Amino acid sequence: MMRHLVFAIDANAPQWAPGATTSQASLDSRRPYDRGIVGQLTLYQSPANGSYHSLQISARRPLTHNLMLSGFYVYSKALLTAAGSGNAQGSPQDFYAISEERGPNGYDRRNVATIAGMWKLDYYRGSNRLLKNILHGWTLSPIMTLQSGLPLTISTGTDKNVDGYNYVRPNLVSGVSPFLDPNRSRAAVAAMWFNPAAFIANGPGVAGGIGPGGADGNTPRGSLRAPGYRDIDLGLSREFRFEHGLMMQFRAEATNAFNMVSLSAPTASLSSSLNGQITSAATPRLIQLGLRLTF
Repeated sequence: MMRHLVFAIDANAPQWAPGATTSQASLDSRRPYDRGIVGQLTLYQSPANGSYHSLQISARRPLTHNLMLSGFYVYSKALLTAAGSGNAQGSPQDFYAISEERGPNGYDRRNVATIAGMWKLDYYRGSNRLLKNILHGWTLSPIMTLQSGLPLTISTGTDKNVDGYNYVRPNLVSGVSPFLDPNRSRAAVAAMWFNPAAFIANGPGVAGGIGPGGADGNTPRGSLRAPGYRDIDLGLSREFRFEHGLMMQFRAEATNAFNMVSLSAPTASLSSSLNGQITSAATPRLIQLGLRLTF
């Protein structure tokens, strides 16, 4: 548990009032302190709490019969009552309703698994000395990584609660699920990762709104999830020893060796024509070769 985490707010942020607009005159007239004279006031408080719970499992198989394996799995849940950046600067949709920000930590991955191994490829049993020297001594080192997606927060994209900031989330449309089947074709998933029709721009008088004047959106922070990540890296190495202590090591490495596609997070803003769409992916396969000579 984490208690009383530092979180910075604008203590002089404009307060909502009927008839409010985004004009500078309207914003300044709604500040609680020295209206028209003092603008933003950054106040560091300790209102945030956090928690982390997890189930962690690890296993290891020692090197026997030329094979070694190790791995771990973590099922976890990390929550924050308010999320700030590394310098504690927060971006809530309402500086006077921090409780609306409760949601998952930005790094909350519910499922993480990694399996690593080392396989010595010394299986030739023939009598040919040349083949034995060529085929023996190689080591294959795979690493497999599987991770579920990070939290994703959808925004309205415009200052619908008229407080001078654009940190607002939309309202949920009653009876419409924002979640779509992730097991569709890759093209279908990339074209629409979540259901944009499940959200409507927030604002005063919009059904479902919360906070002062009902102007804040009721979609929780981090209510969506980005696609997960999967990757298999491979390393192949061997040492060649010569006379007089001379040794040469060869190593070939392939990141994302099987060129598996891990889609990036989608655009999540009602003001964007790409809302719900995924336009990029993680790094494709990369191969590098290396020689190291020791003498």
